[in-house]
Amino acid sequence: MDASDRVYHPTQDEPQLTLRAIIAGCVIGAPIAIMNLYAGLMTGLVIGGSLIAAILSYAVVAALSPRRRLGVLETNIAQTAGSAAGTGASAAGLMAAVPALALMGIELSMGQLIAWGFVVAFMGILFYIPLRRQIVTRKQLVFPSGTAAASTIVSLIDNATFGRRSALVLLLSAIFAAIWSLAGYFEQAIVYPPLAQVGGIFAVAAAWSFSLGPLGPLFAGAGYLIGTRALLSMMLGAIIGWAGVGRLAVAEGWTTAEITINGGLWGWILWPGIILILTDTAFALLPTLRALPALIRTALPGHRREASQADDLGDESALPPRAWLLAIAVSSIVICWLGWAWFGLPVPATAIAIVLSGILALISLYCVGLTDINPVAPLGVVTQTTVGSLFSGGAGLGLAASTVTLATNTEAGDVSQDLKTGGLLGASPRRQFIAQCTGLATGIIVSVTAYSTLDIVGSIERGSMPAPFVHMYASIAKVTGGGTSVLPEGAVLAMVGAFVLAIVLRGLQRTKIAPYLPSCMAMGMGMMLPAAVPLSLLVCGLPLILWFRQRRQNGAVGFAVACGLIAGESMLTLGTTLFDLVLSAIS
Repeated sequence: MDASDRVYHPTQDEPQLTLRAIIAGCVIGAPIAIMNLYAGLMTGLVIGGSLIAAILSYAVVAALSPRRRLGVLETNIAQTAGSAAGTGASAAGLMAAVPALALMGIELSMGQLIAWGFVVAFMGILFYIPLRRQIVTRKQLVFPSGTAAASTIVSLIDNATFGRRSALVLLLSAIFAAIWSLAGYFEQAIVYPPLAQVGGIFAVAAAWSFSLGPLGPLFAGAGYLIGTRALLSMMLGAIIGWAGVGRLAVAEGWTTAEITINGGLWGWILWPGIILILTDTAFALLPTLRALPALIRTALPGHRREASQADDLGDESALPPRAWLLAIAVSSIVICWLGWAWFGLPVPATAIAIVLSGILALISLYCVGLTDINPVAPLGVVTQTTVGSLFSGGAGLGLAASTVTLATNTEAGDVSQDLKTGGLLGASPRRQFIAQCTGLATGIIVSVTAYSTLDIVGSIERGSMPAPFVHMYASIAKVTGGGTSVLPEGAVLAMVGAFVLAIVLRGLQRTKIAPYLPSCMAMGMGMMLPAAVPLSLLVCGLPLILWFRQRRQNGAVGFAVACGLIAGESMLTLGTTLFDLVLSAIS
């Protein structure tokens, strides 16, 4: 990245790491963390917080201090802190491995979850530091969200109306979502319409487990962000799973029609869905694996960068080399110690998880840079199965080890986007490093608090939260600990069929019909979620997509509306949960 690539050229003394920028980013990032926790457990969707944090931080400070608005570099610090805070739930493993461990009876206290989440996520930031120059300057790694955030920040400063409008749209959407959700809290029929009573095809759909609900802002916003192709692919996967092979499994006596994760139809359909996701991810990562040796060489000590990389990023790094080595050593020791003390992880198992996570972080970085997608959950399975297979007591150990990969890969992907933004704006990596750590700590504290308050484990056990990746990790843990004998009858046949389907669809990607093919990843999600979720996403999200398409609104407005809808319902749900807890305590 040379000077010509930058979208902004700061002055030498321009403010960057100011207290108000850090506070604004953390305050805005806190609800983003809760939003991602709730949306991730309900739909499997996690939203990058960079654009939301940039827009709202700038707008809030401008409203409070019209004469001293945030500058470009201050807004970049705010979005760095806010984006890092938004990753808190994922970095702490709260949407996958941690609840799966709790379902097995292995639970940590709030303090333990906060400490573990931060130390392993901090390792992810450290993994990225030696690769910053190579990753940021590679021309083919565009980092779409990071690049978009840089352009948005410059637009905010140049056009104050754009910032006010985006913030207002997001706020109004959140208010509408909160009002709708509050109405649904008092009248369940609003969000759970009785599909079976409508009759006709709806009654048939209800008999095949396709209930409609919850209908609401969360599913409208998530459906919009997922997109038309993924929505239709998820629906196709749900039809194949719940109305197709699932019904066949019930007819053959391989499972019951009961919608439960343990021993029921859901627990059976889950397996072909997992295979679709893992197979599609494996094929998608093949190009990345070919680039892996070159990326590893850039991380080795003594690597000499090419002349073309001697750009104007300067000699400053996020940490000096000696400080980085010390941080890596201390973090590794602390992770090994806590893993042994809290999870019973042998030190060699934790060491393997750390090394493997470092390698997998390279894959995550490359995928994020090329596609904007971070395949954290499938890559976490690699660590889970590796450690679980090598050490006795593998089910719980593999799950615990996977939290290292989930955290490091989440944070490495996020910091890469943020530092791409900073590189385009001429920001200081060291100051962004401080903002990243501050935001991360805020997001983990807020996410763990919300996780405990919302009684996530109880909601998953009752089935009110689908939590697709929790069930995926828990199911794989059973196989890791007990072998294929724990699989439901007939599931292996369905898994083989899913594997063949994924290979066929991947092979057809090189043909002219590729744009019309369904997404294997989305089809797998359609099988892993209860049938009501893909149907609700389609019913709520598709009209929003078509409405914006008809009005030809730009993507920024649609993104703001979608994020506002998700945030409003998430925050209202947290509020009603706290209200219920207070009532229970009083009574």
